[in-house]
Amino acid sequence: MKKLILSLLFILPISINAQTGIDEKRAETTVIGEVTLLSLGRSGDTNGTASISADDTASEQGKTHYVLAYQNQENRTKAEHRAVDFFADRSDLDHLFDEMIKVLKTGIEVNIPVGENTLYLSRMDLSKYGILMVQVSGRGYFKLGDEQLFALFGKSDQWNKDDWSKKAYKKYMK
Repeated sequence: MKKLILSLLFILPISINAQTGIDEKRAETTVIGEVTLLSLGRSGDTNGTASISADDTASEQGKTHYVLAYQNQENRTKAEHRAVDFFADRSDLDHLFDEMIKVLKTGIEVNIPVGENTLYLSRMDLSKYGILMVQVSGRGYFKLGDEQLFALFGKSDQWNKDDWSKKAYKKYMK
């Protein structure tokens, strides 16, 4: 009986340490950017959030695992959260951002494959500015303004209000 108790006392700390080791290997997630989504109803209304995060421990061929998470704005009666997983390096992420800016400024629609999904990017024109509409192949959509787009990609410090003034915006469109 003493041997059984002694062996249990020896094995118990080992099993506790083994479980602690598993917890340390959990994914490290870095939030690139998170924004409150626009609702095109009453002024000042919001409709959920969107975010881009990176899983710093997962990679495929040297590319980082990213997650674009958003609330599907197609459904206004309940919160319906969706996510698009994809692998990319920083230049791929910057290219996606550049394409979204181009659509927002020019109004030319673009389809971009992202992971196993396709993002359909289009601009909705409002009185002063365009709103970027991001439709995800059969998985709903979300809408962003210019300042939100910069924040979503972690580039808030690069957004310049003067570049997006009504006068500058119209000049760019000529």
